[in-house]
Amino acid sequence: MQTESGERTLMMLRPVRLKNLRYYVLLIVFVILAGYLQWFRSSWLPDFTILSRSVYLYIEVLLIFVALILVLVAELRRLLQQYLVTNMRVIDTYGLIKKSTTVMMTNQIERVYTSQGILQRLLRFGDVVVDTGEDQIILEGVRQPVKVEGAITQAMASRYPGK
Repeated sequence: MQTESGERTLMMLRPVRLKNLRYYVLLIVFVILAGYLQWFRSSWLPDFTILSRSVYLYIEVLLIFVALILVLVAELRRLLQQYLVTNMRVIDTYGLIKKSTTVMMTNQIERVYTSQGILQRLLRFGDVVVDTGEDQIILEGVRQPVKVEGAITQAMASRYPGK
Protein backbone atom coordinates (compact mmCIF):
# COMPACT_ATOMS: atom_id res chain seq x y z
CA MET A 1 0.00 0.00 0.00
CA GLN A 2 1.46 3.33 -1.04
CA THR A 3 1.65 5.96 1.67
CA GLU A 4 2.22 9.71 1.69
CA SER A 5 5.46 11.32 2.85
CA GLY A 6 5.71 11.47 6.63
CA GLU A 7 3.12 8.74 6.93
CA ARG A 8 3.98 5.59 8.82
CA THR A 9 2.09 2.33 9.13
CA LEU A 10 0.77 1.60 12.62
CA MET A 11 -1.10 -1.64 11.86
CA MET A 12 -1.79 -3.86 8.88
CA LEU A 13 -4.71 -6.20 9.54
CA ARG A 14 -6.87 -8.91 8.02
CA PRO A 15 -10.05 -10.40 9.43
CA VAL A 16 -9.65 -13.51 11.58
CA ARG A 17 -10.85 -16.87 10.28
CA LEU A 18 -13.51 -16.96 12.97
CA LYS A 19 -15.29 -14.10 11.21
CA ASN A 20 -16.42 -16.67 8.64
CA LEU A 21 -17.30 -19.27 11.27
CA ARG A 22 -20.55 -20.22 9.50
CA TYR A 23 -18.59 -21.60 6.54
CA TYR A 24 -16.46 -23.79 8.79
CA VAL A 25 -19.53 -25.03 10.67
CA LEU A 26 -21.15 -26.00 7.36
CA LEU A 27 -17.90 -27.74 6.38
CA ILE A 28 -18.08 -29.87 9.52
CA VAL A 29 -21.78 -30.63 8.98
CA PHE A 30 -21.19 -31.75 5.38
CA VAL A 31 -18.21 -33.92 6.31
CA ILE A 32 -20.24 -35.53 9.12
CA LEU A 33 -23.12 -36.17 6.71
CA ALA A 34 -20.75 -37.74 4.19
CA GLY A 35 -19.23 -39.91 6.91
CA TYR A 36 -22.69 -40.85 8.16
CA LEU A 37 -23.73 -41.94 4.68
CA GLN A 38 -20.53 -43.95 4.28
CA TRP A 39 -20.82 -45.65 7.65
CA PHE A 40 -24.53 -46.42 7.84
CA ARG A 41 -25.63 -46.82 4.24
CA SER A 42 -25.19 -50.58 4.21
CA SER A 43 -27.21 -51.13 7.36
CA TRP A 44 -30.59 -49.53 6.65
CA LEU A 45 -30.50 -47.56 3.40
CA PRO A 46 -31.50 -49.29 0.16
CA ASP A 47 -28.64 -49.49 -2.32
CA PHE A 48 -29.29 -47.73 -5.63
CA THR A 49 -26.68 -47.77 -8.36
CA ILE A 50 -25.82 -45.47 -11.23
CA LEU A 51 -23.09 -46.61 -13.63
CA SER A 52 -22.35 -49.54 -11.31
CA ARG A 53 -21.62 -47.17 -8.39
CA SER A 54 -23.78 -46.53 -5.37
CA VAL A 55 -25.84 -43.33 -5.43
CA TYR A 56 -24.56 -42.66 -1.91
CA LEU A 57 -20.99 -42.52 -3.18
CA TYR A 58 -22.00 -39.68 -5.54
CA ILE A 59 -23.79 -37.91 -2.69
CA GLU A 60 -20.73 -38.28 -0.44
CA VAL A 61 -18.42 -36.90 -3.12
CA LEU A 62 -20.81 -34.00 -3.70
CA LEU A 63 -20.95 -33.21 0.04
CA ILE A 64 -17.15 -33.24 0.33
CA PHE A 65 -16.86 -31.06 -2.81
CA VAL A 66 -19.34 -28.51 -1.41
CA ALA A 67 -17.45 -28.53 1.90
CA LEU A 68 -14.18 -27.75 0.11
CA ILE A 69 -15.85 -24.94 -1.86
CA LEU A 70 -17.11 -23.46 1.43
CA VAL A 71 -13.61 -23.43 2.88
CA LEU A 72 -12.26 -21.84 -0.30
CA VAL A 73 -14.92 -19.11 -0.18
CA ALA A 74 -14.22 -18.41 3.50
CA GLU A 75 -10.48 -18.14 2.95
CA LEU A 76 -10.83 -15.96 -0.14
CA ARG A 77 -13.16 -13.59 1.69
CA ARG A 78 -10.60 -13.31 4.47
CA LEU A 79 -7.53 -12.94 2.25
CA LEU A 80 -9.07 -10.36 -0.08
CA GLN A 81 -9.89 -8.00 2.82
CA GLN A 82 -7.10 -5.81 4.20
CA TYR A 83 -7.12 -2.96 6.69
CA LEU A 84 -4.27 -0.47 7.03
CA VAL A 85 -4.00 2.00 9.90
CA THR A 86 -1.40 4.75 9.51
CA ASN A 87 -0.75 7.90 11.49
CA MET A 88 -2.72 9.85 8.80
CA ARG A 89 -5.32 7.46 7.37
CA VAL A 90 -7.46 4.39 7.89
CA ILE A 91 -7.70 2.35 4.69
CA ASP A 92 -10.08 -0.52 3.94
CA THR A 93 -9.23 -2.51 0.78
CA TYR A 94 -11.23 -5.40 -0.65
CA GLY A 95 -10.98 -7.36 -3.87
CA LEU A 96 -8.66 -8.99 -6.33
CA ILE A 97 -9.87 -8.17 -9.82
CA LYS A 98 -12.24 -5.35 -8.91
CA LYS A 99 -10.46 -3.67 -6.02
CA SER A 100 -12.45 -1.39 -3.74
CA THR A 101 -10.65 1.01 -1.40
CA THR A 102 -12.16 3.29 1.24
CA VAL A 103 -9.89 5.89 2.86
CA MET A 104 -10.55 8.07 5.91
CA MET A 105 -8.16 10.75 7.02
CA THR A 106 -7.56 10.68 10.78
CA ASN A 107 -8.28 14.41 11.07
CA GLN A 108 -11.84 13.77 9.77
CA ILE A 109 -12.63 10.94 12.20
CA GLU A 110 -15.12 11.90 14.91
CA ARG A 111 -15.61 8.57 16.69
CA VAL A 112 -13.95 5.20 16.99
CA TYR A 113 -15.57 2.36 18.90
CA THR A 114 -15.53 -1.41 19.13
CA SER A 115 -18.39 -3.84 18.79
CA GLN A 116 -18.10 -7.35 20.21
CA GLY A 117 -20.65 -10.04 20.96
CA ILE A 118 -20.17 -12.57 23.75
CA LEU A 119 -18.58 -15.17 21.48
CA GLN A 120 -16.32 -12.53 19.94
CA ARG A 121 -15.18 -11.37 23.38
CA LEU A 122 -14.38 -14.95 24.41
CA LEU A 123 -12.42 -15.53 21.20
CA ARG A 124 -10.73 -12.08 21.36
CA PHE A 125 -11.85 -10.57 18.09
CA GLY A 126 -14.45 -8.02 17.07
CA ASP A 127 -15.35 -5.07 14.88
CA VAL A 128 -13.89 -1.57 15.03
CA VAL A 129 -16.18 1.17 13.72
CA VAL A 130 -14.48 4.32 12.43
CA ASP A 131 -17.00 7.14 11.97
CA THR A 132 -16.68 10.61 10.42
CA GLY A 133 -20.29 11.58 11.04
CA GLU A 134 -21.12 11.18 7.35
CA ASP A 135 -19.38 7.90 6.56
CA GLN A 136 -18.18 4.76 8.33
CA ILE A 137 -15.54 2.14 7.87
CA ILE A 138 -16.15 -1.07 9.77
CA LEU A 139 -13.01 -3.11 10.32
CA GLU A 140 -14.77 -6.46 10.65
CA GLY A 141 -13.42 -9.40 12.59
CA VAL A 142 -10.07 -7.98 13.67
CA ARG A 143 -7.94 -9.52 16.39
CA GLN A 144 -7.62 -7.39 19.55
CA PRO A 145 -10.12 -4.67 18.54
CA VAL A 146 -9.40 -2.55 21.63
CA LYS A 147 -5.74 -2.33 20.60
CA VAL A 148 -6.77 -1.30 17.06
CA GLU A 149 -9.16 1.29 18.48
CA GLY A 150 -6.33 2.65 20.63
CA ALA A 151 -3.98 2.93 17.65
CA ILE A 152 -6.57 4.88 15.65
CA THR A 153 -7.34 7.13 18.64
CA GLN A 154 -3.62 7.76 19.11
CA ALA A 155 -3.29 8.65 15.41
CA MET A 156 -6.22 11.06 15.76
CA ALA A 157 -4.59 12.70 18.80
CA SER A 158 -1.21 13.02 17.10
CA ARG A 159 -2.80 15.06 14.29
CA TYR A 160 -3.86 17.66 16.89
CA PRO A 161 -0.90 17.95 19.30
CA GLY A 162 -2.21 21.16 20.93
CA LYS A 163 -5.47 19.58 22.09
